[in-house]
Amino acid sequence: MNNYYIKNDLIDYADMNGFHNYTGHKRDDAIRHVLPDSATLFSEYRGSYQGELVLLIECGGYVWLHFDYFGSCSHCDPFLDNEKSWTEKMLREAYCFENSDDLRTYLDESDDIRWSFEALKDDIREMLDENFE
Repeated sequence: MNNYYIKNDLIDYADMNGFHNYTGHKRDDAIRHVLPDSATLFSEYRGSYQGELVLLIECGGYVWLHFDYFGSCSHCDPFLDNEKSWTEKMLREAYCFENSDDLRTYLDESDDIRWSFEALKDDIREMLDENFE
């Protein structure tokens, strides 16, 4: 299988210096707080107290994918334990794609991400269809 994602760090587009002003407790808000205003973020959460989440971000001419788990307390959810640390890690680990077509192909051919909820792949495709060319 080809690698359809490229090596690129979303943190290069972020301003982490302003994170000390962040007072929310939501992943989406933390990411929006540090990314440029031109960045667009879409999210989907599966589960209730615990589950999976996917973030799609358009920034710097690229499409970014982040896939993670969430929990209900700081013992089972790294974001709730340390919001800044989780945000920095997410910005470094997000998969970067040249375009949405490469991401679609990756979803069709990839087996390197464990998808506990297969429906989440369909949700990503839906988000792509609704928000990207």
